[in-house]
Amino acid sequence: MTIKEITEKMSNEVFKLLDAFTKDDRVAIIDELIHRLQFERRLTLLTPSQLTSMHRVLSPEALKRLDECKTEDEREEYITQYARAHYFRQCAWVDYLNGAIDEPPCS
Repeated sequence: MTIKEITEKMSNEVFKLLDAFTKDDRVAIIDELIHRLQFERRLTLLTPSQLTSMHRVLSPEALKRLDECKTEDEREEYITQYARAHYFRQCAWVDYLNGAIDEPPCS
C-alpha cells in the first residue's frame, strides 16, 4: 500500500467513527487526535542523539564529577543540583513533544 492509500483508509475509518458523535464531541475527539498525531510526529523526527539526550540520566561527565566529590555533603549537593537540572530537561522534552515549544531542547 502507498502512503496515500494508507492515509485515505485511516481517514475514512476515523470519519465513520466520528459520525456517531455530537458536534462538540467530534471537535474534542479531533483535537485529541491532532495532539496525539503531532506528538508522534515530533517523537519520530528526533535524531538518535536527541533520543539519547532525552533518556540520559547520568552522563559520563556527571558520573566523573560525582566520583570527585570529597565529602558526603558535597556529593548530596551535586546530586540535588543534577536532579533539578534533569527534572527541567525532562519538562522541556515533554513541552516539545506536546507542542508547547517549537524546537527540541538542547542536548
